[in-house]
Amino acid sequence: MNDKEAKKEAIEIIYEISNILNVNLDKETIVILVQLCEYGVSPKILSHIIIQLKKEREKFLENLNSKNNISK
Repeated sequence: MNDKEAKKEAIEIIYEISNILNVNLDKETIVILVQLCEYGVSPKILSHIIIQLKKEREKFLENLNSKNNISK
């Protein structure tokens, strides 16, 4: 197995783990996160950022839904 095939398989495994743990990361995001880790970015910091982004997304969607319900 060459390096490219190994990386592709690793991404597939991480994607499967993501689905099992209900993390809901798509393959493109996983590739970006792996690349950032390879460049030396802390996985712990990346996980914190992802958690915060998901929280902010939920707040945004709740706010958007409440505004839509008011205008109806």
